Amino acid sequence: MAVGTISNPIVIDRLPFRYSGNSQRSPQGPSVDELDCGEVGPSHAVLFSFRATEDMFVGAWIESQNFYTVISGLRQDSGGILTNLMCDDGPEQTVRFHADAGATYLVMVTADARSQNDFDDSGGDFALNVEVPPPPIEMHVDVDPNGVVLDGGSAVLVSGSFSCSAVHALYAFHVAVHQGGANADGFVDLACSTDEQRWVHEWLRSATGLFGAGTARVTVLARVCADVAIHNEDGRPYYCNHVSLDQSVALGDFLKTPEPTPPVTPPITDSSPAVTASP
Repeated sequence: MAVGTISNPIVIDRLPFRYSGNSQRSPQGPSVDELDCGEVGPSHAVLFSFRATEDMFVGAWIESQNFYTVISGLRQDSGGILTNLMCDDGPEQTVRFHADAGATYLVMVTADARSQNDFDDSGGDFALNVEVPPPPIEMHVDVDPNGVVLDGGSAVLVSGSFSCSAVHALYAFHVAVHQGGANADGFVDLACSTDEQRWVHEWLRSATGLFGAGTARVTVLARVCADVAIHNEDGRPYYCNHVSLDQSVALGDFLKTPEPTPPVTPPITDSSPAVTASP
């Protein structure tokens, strides 16, 4: 019987665990609900099984590969149904999920459709690592309840606060504002610390309409890592933490250039000495 399949997965018997192999001769992977990473089509897949003996976090990452990979962390219930916990088709190639004691989990490595010429030759060589990851970096983000409309409605200013559980770099901090037909988005360059800090994104230009006074939706998507780089020098991932926030904001009236205030002219007073008339 072939190994690395849904019916005969490769057993992860201890952590840390490392495996090197090839996915090209593996059978097609199982169907997974809500597996939304990459352009996953019919593909060879290699599956690994892990049964948690205690409540814990599990981290899995692709150390090397010669094809576009998708890595997924799956939970398998008693009926064999698979639920996607996390998947990644990006440069991190890392998943981290919480495992409950006594439950069975699968790590699946499959090919992204971008690497497939056809079903028969999808996949390739890869190296997988599974371990107990370091504690996740926590981040708290707030959005101020009020924003300001700029430049006749073509731009907007929004702001808020943020803090992290430790000093780290923010890998990405993306802000989007939506109001009717007006949409604007952009990135903020920030560094995280344990002290609460302010973030401001001004002159977010709308590409599709004008902002005005009223309610708008502000969406913040942030990713915090232990460093700007995705991997440590030894190749281990940083296990980035993701935070998303969607909040209503009241936009203020247009900022107008104030009319110049005319200078105040002091009253004219006669300061010359009094002249006494001669008799």
